[in-house]
Amino acid sequence: MPGQHFWHWLDCSGVELPELPRSVLDSDTVTYLSDGERARFEVGVRQGRLRWVENGRPVDTPPDEDWIFVVAALDGQMYCHRKRTDTSPRFQHSSFLGAEAVQVAGTLECVDGRLAALSLHSGHYRPREDRDLCRFLRLLERGGCDLAAIRVDVQRIVKTARDGGGGGCAERGGGGSGGKRPKRETRKFWRGSKTVWFLEHKRLASQFLQSLPRTNSAPQAQTSPLWQRGGASCVDGPDQ
Repeated sequence: MPGQHFWHWLDCSGVELPELPRSVLDSDTVTYLSDGERARFEVGVRQGRLRWVENGRPVDTPPDEDWIFVVAALDGQMYCHRKRTDTSPRFQHSSFLGAEAVQVAGTLECVDGRLAALSLHSGHYRPREDRDLCRFLRLLERGGCDLAAIRVDVQRIVKTARDGGGGGCAERGGGGSGGKRPKRETRKFWRGSKTVWFLEHKRLASQFLQSLPRTNSAPQAQTSPLWQRGGASCVDGPDQ
C-alpha cells in the first residue's frame, strides 16, 4: 500500500512460501545489540594488548571458537565477540552495530590480550585489504602492538584458490567435492609487518604508474633496414 513500509507490509501480509514457511523465517533471527548492550563488548588497545573497556581485562579467545570484530565507522570504537551461527538468534558482524557502517570487520585470535592472528573475512561488510587492512594494522601499531608477532591471513591478497577439487562447479555451495572450501581451510599467513609493507608499497607503486604521462600516439613504425637500426642479426652492411 502507498505510504506503508515494505517490511511492515511483509510481516502483516501473511505471505507464505511453501519452500520457506513463515515459521522457519520467524525462528531464524539475528541479534542486533542496543547501545547499552554493545558496551559490554567494547575493546581498547592499550600498551600492545586488547582489553575489555568494561573491566580492563585482556581479551582471550579460546582456540576452538571463532571470534569476530568490527570497528565502527562513526566513532572508531572496536567491538569483539564470539561468532554464533549454529543457534538462533545468530550473532554475526552485523549484530554489533545493528548493520550500521563499519571501518573494518573480520576475525581474530587473541591470547592474554596479545593479538596472535587476524583476517578480514566478513560476508556482510566485505572490507578491502588495500585500504581497510592497512589502516587497521597501523591503528594496532599505534596502540603498541608488535606487527611482526601478528599473523595476517592474506589469501585474498595473493588470490589463494578455494576449489574443493574434484569435478563440480565451485560456485554451488560447500557440499561435495566440487564446492568451495571454507576460508579457514585455505588460510595463508604473513607477518603483519610484511603485510602492511606490501600493501603500502603496492599502493605507492600504483600511484606512481598512474602519475606517468600518457600519450595517445602510437610509436612510428621502423621502416629502415635492420642493418641500419643496429640489429644484432645483421653484422655487415648491404652488398656494394
